[in-house]
Amino acid sequence: MSYAAPTAQARETVSAYIRFFENLSPQTVTDLKPLTISGFRFVDPFNDVSGQDKAIALLRKMFRDVEAPRFVVTDTFWQGDNAVLRWRFTAKQRFLGELDFTGLSELKLNPEGSIVSQTDYWDANQHFLAQIPLIGFLIRAINRRAAL
Repeated sequence: MSYAAPTAQARETVSAYIRFFENLSPQTVTDLKPLTISGFRFVDPFNDVSGQDKAIALLRKMFRDVEAPRFVVTDTFWQGDNAVLRWRFTAKQRFLGELDFTGLSELKLNPEGSIVSQTDYWDANQHFLAQIPLIGFLIRAINRRAAL
């Protein structure tokens, strides 16, 4: 396992990517393109898409589905030129109410310093599905049954 320090280009790209997400708006979603490769892959608990346009479509959908979404990156961890971001997401969803949770994004960069992929890790059961009335009841029952 390599513990080499990230290159200046990787640091610059990831810093710009953090700024992109922390200032994200419906008007800035296309600013994803200069930071990523055309075949950029985005994966989270509900999605697995390839291509910048599909990732941008997901961001646009987020703005239709929730009110005032906001990401705040709280930590950055490096593994060579790849990074992991810890972030907090807040928003308001019409049926679920206030959303507020923490997650991680694993960013893979190519040698030119562009982002190849983003894989998000967050607890969809706890922070989303458990908030839906019928599904939430079942998830909470399963969680109680599995708990010590």
